[in-house]
Amino acid sequence: MPSNIKLTNSLVFQSVSVPVPAEKEISAELYENRLYRKTCNTCQQQKKFIEQWNELLDHFANIVFDIIDHDLSEPIGNPADQYLCFYDRLSRGIADSILDRGDGLLPRQNDDTFASLKLFLESICLYCLRNPSDQRLNSMLNNLYANLNACGPGLFTHFQQTFFELYHPEDGLFYWLADLRELILTGIAQEYCERNQVGPVFRPHVYTAFSQYAKTQGWHLLQENHAVNDMMIARVVPREQADVIYADVDRKFKIKYASEAISYLAERLANFISTIFLEKASGRKLSSKNEHAFSQFFTQIMPVLDSFGLQLNFFLEDVSNDKHTKYVVCRKTLGEMQYFVMMSMHHLGVLELDPLNFLVTMSVNHARKAIPLVSKYLLDSVTPDVWLHYLKIAFNANPPEKYVAQNSQQPTSEPRLFRSQDPFFRFSKALGVSPRNRFWNGANQLSALLQSEVFVGFMREQLKLDSVILDGFLKKFAPSEVQEETLGVRQR
Repeated sequence: MPSNIKLTNSLVFQSVSVPVPAEKEISAELYENRLYRKTCNTCQQQKKFIEQWNELLDHFANIVFDIIDHDLSEPIGNPADQYLCFYDRLSRGIADSILDRGDGLLPRQNDDTFASLKLFLESICLYCLRNPSDQRLNSMLNNLYANLNACGPGLFTHFQQTFFELYHPEDGLFYWLADLRELILTGIAQEYCERNQVGPVFRPHVYTAFSQYAKTQGWHLLQENHAVNDMMIARVVPREQADVIYADVDRKFKIKYASEAISYLAERLANFISTIFLEKASGRKLSSKNEHAFSQFFTQIMPVLDSFGLQLNFFLEDVSNDKHTKYVVCRKTLGEMQYFVMMSMHHLGVLELDPLNFLVTMSVNHARKAIPLVSKYLLDSVTPDVWLHYLKIAFNANPPEKYVAQNSQQPTSEPRLFRSQDPFFRFSKALGVSPRNRFWNGANQLSALLQSEVFVGFMREQLKLDSVILDGFLKKFAPSEVQEETLGVRQR
């Protein structure tokens, strides 16, 4: 079923802010409440910034040693490297670039680059100190340690990516969309590296190049590029081929983002609800008997559902008794999550949708939980004119046999103009539905069609619409007595 999001709607590229530790927190936990340093314009500022940077490196070195048993002061063992060890590389290499902007590990950078690098490392250190039992730390720090020999811009990218592994926005629609954009662009960069045999040392520069392009396009990746001046980009994206390469990135990104967003969001939301429920439930039931877990569940789940505009009772079943409120998660509804996500995205105006095909797909797939809720939403939100448009397309693509047989018996008795019209027009004409009649607005035309046994049979037998959906159409668009008298519709 086609369910592409509209890339022309700015909501699908909405930026999200990633929470970072406050300067006061950093100063208190890493610098004994001394003044936080983030500028290095004057000589005095450069001196103070470098002092605090080295103090930060001491913390980082201790964390690396304590968690993964690596010593940053051990010799690098590479005669070609001008730095003695990883500690020296990070300390002297950054200091040289600050004091002489054309020298050191990160040459030709502005103050923001150094401030961002410092904030990334500070945030990583704080997380490690606050969460020493986090099982991710071992693999994360080993991966970071393995890349400490990268060039300056590559090193910046590795610290940035490690930061975003640990810090992210609150769960919800726009965070997950930003995360999907990040995943897609990262995948495109990896594909480019493999296709062009880009070695591991140069791969971070491909990511930087593509993420800088994404920033110019307003895609607002989760890891919004911090504009490090990466001189190696020209090596991995040759200037004479850049326009073609970026055009290919643009095309692939938009195709994947538009087509994969619904399934990605559906899977992520279903997993989120299931995970939070199982964390707070006891014996697969969430009970008010455990007040703390009961309250925590709603505190965590409601902001996420609110971001989608969905209700919690869609996904929980009430199994309360006289003493306590109890819920179980409805697994079947979670399995039909794509329909609820599509309803949500359509409500936001960011989904390209054929509403009739949507209803047909739910009917064919027997989406029993989604059908009553989603079909009611669509019948209330989609205008009669739009329903007529898609019903006409479906009718003309496969007219009912009964109707075709009736109209093929006397084809020559009809005026030439009437014979040349499509099946839907001829069928409507036979019912007395005339577009020239001032009473025939979209609602009235739809009402007239739904009085026809043949047309309702077409919706039931050819389109295979579920009986709940058919009943919804009849109730929503059933003509009043006044309309019936005015229109004088013929039954067929």
